[in-house]
Amino acid sequence: MKFRSEQAELSEALGALARIASARGSSAPALAGIRFALQDDTLTLSSTDLDISLQFTLSVGGDKNGDGLIGATLINDIVRSLPSGKVTLDIGADSANITGVKAQFSVPVMNAVDFPRTAPASANPVTMQAAVLAHALGQVVGAASKEPAKQHLTAVQLSAGQSGLCLAATDSYRMAIKDLPGINVLTFGQSYLIPSRALRELQRLLDANEEIAIRFGEIETTFETSRLQLTTRLINANFPNVQSFIKAAYANKFTTAREPLIEALRRSRVLARENTPVKLTMGANGMRIEVQTNDQGTSTEDIEGQMSGAELTAGFNPDYVREGIEATAGDEVTIEMNEPNQPAVIRGVGDPTFTYLLMPQRV
Repeated sequence: MKFRSEQAELSEALGALARIASARGSSAPALAGIRFALQDDTLTLSSTDLDISLQFTLSVGGDKNGDGLIGATLINDIVRSLPSGKVTLDIGADSANITGVKAQFSVPVMNAVDFPRTAPASANPVTMQAAVLAHALGQVVGAASKEPAKQHLTAVQLSAGQSGLCLAATDSYRMAIKDLPGINVLTFGQSYLIPSRALRELQRLLDANEEIAIRFGEIETTFETSRLQLTTRLINANFPNVQSFIKAAYANKFTTAREPLIEALRRSRVLARENTPVKLTMGANGMRIEVQTNDQGTSTEDIEGQMSGAELTAGFNPDYVREGIEATAGDEVTIEMNEPNQPAVIRGVGDPTFTYLLMPQRV
């Protein structure tokens, strides 16, 4: 097979595909490759680790139809290193020639017959705006666990609520819940656990101007736009009832400007290490942000705000509290608590659709 493509477009697709391609070793070498399939001027690129499958469809200048399999890391590094402009790939039975504006590479190919055939979920598609889904994923996915031992918490739950679609994630220390009123892609009571790794990749790739089709199957779910198709196996496990952790009302609420708080928390992170909490004292005179360490010194910063209720002091993981505030929308945020040793709830003022719950740390 032989085709010509723009370096930037091809490099973007190969970068995403290389992140999916598995490095499982000699037992399944084909999984470490990217499959190229050319039909006239349409190029289909695919990679999989058997849990997640990603496919791109690109318009190229086709010279000779065919298919081939090249190591994902190698072909991605080569194309990424080439200058902008046209790139030509000529894939033969034993080797592939990659030619840029002035550079040329010749690399071995793998046996394309060994690459597994993947198929999308066999279900009728439902559609929504890609921009809406991408924004919701950006608010929620970061709260999912990254510990393989907690497989059920490495997922994002997509469920149907009373008003529309709900996305939720938790690692047991924090929880993010995003409601999308009016987005009725599931029937009431339906829920799916989708690996956060797949959704994190999907968020990076979505074009805000597109519409996305979703196929919710029994074993896998497929997300599809005009240029990509991502299929992921579902996680079969029980997920916490996230709504049960949110109280109807809280006795104490602190309101402050969002950006100054984010910047102050970033500065506090200079001293706060992984196990060092940041102490927040919220009262009528504003918020004091403190970090105290045994060997690195101390930091203190005051920001303005309004307090409703009693003054309270609580400690938090510095990254978790900052990420929760960054995920909110609007110019102001609220932090609500009942007691210093009970969870805090963070919301953006004027945005009732996003809730971030955070467990405190001892200070």
